[in-house]
Amino acid sequence: MARYANLKDYEKCGFASRGAMQRALSLCSLSAKSEREAFKAKVLRGDRAQLAERLESFNSGAEFKRSPFFIEGPAAIGVSGGRTSGYMLWRILEAHGGQLPDDVVCIFQNTGKERDETLDFLHEIETRWNVPIIWLEYVAPEVKGGAPRTSRYRRVTYETAYRNSWPDQFDGDQAKVDLLPGEEVRRRPFNAMFDCYTHYRAAKGEPPVVPNIRQRFCTGQMKMKTQSRYLIDEGWDDWTGVAGIRHDEPRRIANARLSLLSEKVEPIFPLNDAKVDEDEVMAFWASQDFDLDLEQGEGNCDICFLKSVPKQLAIMRRYPHLASWWIDREKEVGDVFRRDLSRKPDAEGRTGFAKMLARAQNLSDRDLKQMVNSGMYADTIPCSCTD
Repeated sequence: MARYANLKDYEKCGFASRGAMQRALSLCSLSAKSEREAFKAKVLRGDRAQLAERLESFNSGAEFKRSPFFIEGPAAIGVSGGRTSGYMLWRILEAHGGQLPDDVVCIFQNTGKERDETLDFLHEIETRWNVPIIWLEYVAPEVKGGAPRTSRYRRVTYETAYRNSWPDQFDGDQAKVDLLPGEEVRRRPFNAMFDCYTHYRAAKGEPPVVPNIRQRFCTGQMKMKTQSRYLIDEGWDDWTGVAGIRHDEPRRIANARLSLLSEKVEPIFPLNDAKVDEDEVMAFWASQDFDLDLEQGEGNCDICFLKSVPKQLAIMRRYPHLASWWIDREKEVGDVFRRDLSRKPDAEGRTGFAKMLARAQNLSDRDLKQMVNSGMYADTIPCSCTD
């Protein structure tokens, strides 16, 4: 049976220090999944043979495998503020002796629609585990009506990140952060993204739209491209994108490989490679002295249209006020987030989230449990936050 080594095993592996083992491990087990890694494997081939010899005493006849949580940089670890990506980060820190390499960074992209408890949880992680997290937020283009590709970002902190509980905009000194050129007010990132697309489409004579399963420009702009803009500004040409999707989510893994892969980013899924499932994640947090103060399924954007129908209905039933923002955006634009389920009006003429809210208020716990057990309502496709 294969054994996994991490930095705390450096003496058993014949190294003088953790740093020496870290440098050597970064040269071994390189899989040529891309031209970039194939090139590195070719250049470093000789060092891998030397490493295998030095690890002989540790192997004791067993095959040596690099831990899937040992991350070779440059790499960006996506943390969503959920339990799954939080557990993945803990395993990565463990594999690196408690400290990330200089070229491996942790990034959270705040939409302003994450629950406040999510931000509190992330702050607990970064302070208790002494791991720096880069907090980013989407900002609309400087020129009103500018193309989405000219969108920007701001770097914030736990203290200045836009809260779900805040109003949709702040003026002047109330903005909490300095306004960027062209910003008259600080907008909730999600609303700023809506403004960008509304003004851009209006300039082309096209009607406004809201994101949906087929057009996830909220994920694209506020999550993926916001991260890319930051890393490119930091001088990164290409990098590994570390995503927190578990082994018991095979459909999400398959879709994420396609949605996250680009010329600059190669996605990897350490939790999948290590065969981590939901039970393991929940058992880990049950053993900790802090946790996300939300029920399972309540993380990320509060009632994201990518959540399964039972999750959406359960959240609306517990917190009906959260539906207001989504209902207002649908009325503002004249479109619905879930065209598959909520476009057709109900008997009262309601569509979209207004229709789903009315449905949620008439459901019981038993009704929701039956919906979940029916197997008809799986999550759709993954947002880059993944949890």
